[in-house]
Parts: sequence; C-alpha cells; structure tokens
Amino acid sequence: MMAPDSMGLIRVLTGKKGACFTLRREENHQKMRTLNPFWYYSWSPTTPPLHGNVSGTIEERTDQQPTTTTIEFLPMFWGYYPKVFHKRIREVLANKPRIILGFNEPDKIAQSNVSVQSALVAWPILEDAIKDAGMPDTILLVSPSCANPLGPWMQTFMDEVNKKQLRVDIIGVHHYGGANAIAFQKRMRTIYQSYGGRPLLITELGVADWQATTVQENRFSPDNVLKFMEIILPWMAAQDWIVGYAWFPFDISNPKGTSSALFDRNNHLTPLGKYYGSFLSH
Repeated sequence: MMAPDSMGLIRVLTGKKGACFTLRREENHQKMRTLNPFWYYSWSPTTPPLHGNVSGTIEERTDQQPTTTTIEFLPMFWGYYPKVFHKRIREVLANKPRIILGFNEPDKIAQSNVSVQSALVAWPILEDAIKDAGMPDTILLVSPSCANPLGPWMQTFMDEVNKKQLRVDIIGVHHYGGANAIAFQKRMRTIYQSYGGRPLLITELGVADWQATTVQENRFSPDNVLKFMEIILPWMAAQDWIVGYAWFPFDISNPKGTSSALFDRNNHLTPLGKYYGSFLSH
C-alpha cells in the first residue's frame, strides 16, 4: 500500500532532474553542481555535505534551476546488513529525509544481492522505525531498484508487498537500454502499470552497449544518445507519474557506456552533459 496522501507528498519535490555520484572523490562535488540537479543520491544512507552546500536543504523555488544550496539528498539502504540495519535507520531518520531509497539491484550477485525473503524481513523493520519516529506520513519509501524492474525478483517482492500490505510509495527503476526513445517510453509505461500505478523514480538511466569491449566497438554514437536524451527528458518532465530521474555518469573511457558520458577526460562537460546540465525539469 501507499502512505496516506503520498501523491501530495510526491509533488513537494521541486524538480525531477537528479544526479548520482559517489562523493568520496573531491572532483565529484564540482561535477554535481555543474549538472544543476534538484536532488541527488550517493548509494549511501548518509553523505558528507557538498562543499559550499547545505546538504539536504530545500528552498521554495519555481521555474528556475536549483542553486548550490538547494540540492536535496536522498538516502539509500544499498544492501541489507542485519547487524547494522537498525543503527543505519536511526542515522537516516535523524536527518528527517522526505524520501528513502530501497536496495540497489538486489537481483544481481555483483550488486547488493539481497534475496526477496531478506528484503521482506528488512522492509517491516524500516516501516516500524519510521512509525516509531512519528514520521509515517512525511517519508516516502522507494522500492528496491532492480537491474530488471520487470524481472522475477521485483515481481515476487511486489506481490508480497501487496499481500502483506507493506508500504511502497514509489517504484525505483534502473534502465540501460538502447537509444530508442519509443521503446524507453513503452517500457516505463509497462513498469508503471505493472505495480498498481505507483509513480516511478528512475534512479539510474543511460544508454549502454553491453557487448562492447572497447570504446571504438560501442555501437551507439554520442549523437545517437544526445538525440535520445533530447526526446526523453521533455517527455519525462511531462509525465506526472514519473517523480524524477538521474542519468548515470559513465566514465568516457568505459567501453559499454562511453557515449552516455556527461564529462570528458578533463572533467569538462560533453555535449550530452551540457544538455543535461542546462535542461530545466520542474
């Protein structure tokens, strides 16, 4: 089930465009600001403040890009570690977040690799902690973001969520397909319709050639990806059932994602990065 008045809470988000970076490297703080996101996450339950930024602070604004003092941090429980889970929840709730992200690609061994059974143990613990903290109507819970949002892991998890009447307010989505905008739009609609009309938060998005072993072999050109982005960003901005999105910052030397890179080898914006950074999505 969804939290009371969850759709009203969703509209509190001041902009859809987000960013995802680990903030262990100093250079990523500057990259974050360059993209002008309204929100960001770092695959972590807590994060150091952005330099020159009051992390998590939200100011009222409309029809303008965010400033460096208005980027909202969304905490994530990357995986399920029972020995520290309660402690991490307390740390997260102490910061009074408005949205909490579920596990990262639990359906992949190379990622969080959380079984459906373990996730269903963890989820009520998180719900109960939120209730005990007096925040059940102010925090939105985003489902685990699977590598395959329509795969058996996610379908089984959501079936059990519905049976047990657990809280999932938003569906977390990862998408790394080709540069076909129509196929992307169709897939997002299918995901939306598959889980009871819950809105989507696309926490990782990009074009990838998973067969490429060198940059030269990647079958998608930067122009292909830019044209794709020029179609899907305005489209996502117009869909009230898409809460937000974050383009994944592939390194330009990554054979599989080179054409999706937002920054070049000198950490300057690529043409794709310039478009993403300048796009207004509110």
